[in-house]
Amino acid sequence: ALDIQKRIGKPLTTFEYAHEVCNARKMWGKRFDSEESVAYEKERQERFADETWTPPEGAETYSDVSRRVDLCIAMLEESQEQHIVFVSHGNFLRFLLARLLLGKNSDAQTNMTVYASLLRMSNVAISECVFVDGRWSLFTWNDTAHFAE
Repeated sequence: ALDIQKRIGKPLTTFEYAHEVCNARKMWGKRFDSEESVAYEKERQERFADETWTPPEGAETYSDVSRRVDLCIAMLEESQEQHIVFVSHGNFLRFLLARLLLGKNSDAQTNMTVYASLLRMSNVAISECVFVDGRWSLFTWNDTAHFAE
């Protein structure tokens, strides 16, 4: 984010809700291919949107992430800026893009389906959304042409 700020010469504003989706504390530092990690990830994928699921300490549910996404969308829509560069982490950005495309009132299952379709989004890729007449549109997705520079 600081490199982007220097390059475009605009002030940097941080937004506390735009962080990565939180994983269970018990998984921190574990290898992704460990038996415990594989079992946890399977449970998380199966139960993430289940309102009755109580995740392990530190982990977020779909509802938790949805609330943060809604706060970010409200911030974007209320901004008076013509252009905003929004930098965050992959999973959170995928949730944000899914919600922007579907609208705030879409259901969890539909959001998760669109989220899954965005899994091929590259790190440091550029996706551009446009907000016109109260609706979001995806103008550019997963652009990595800046790597050619």
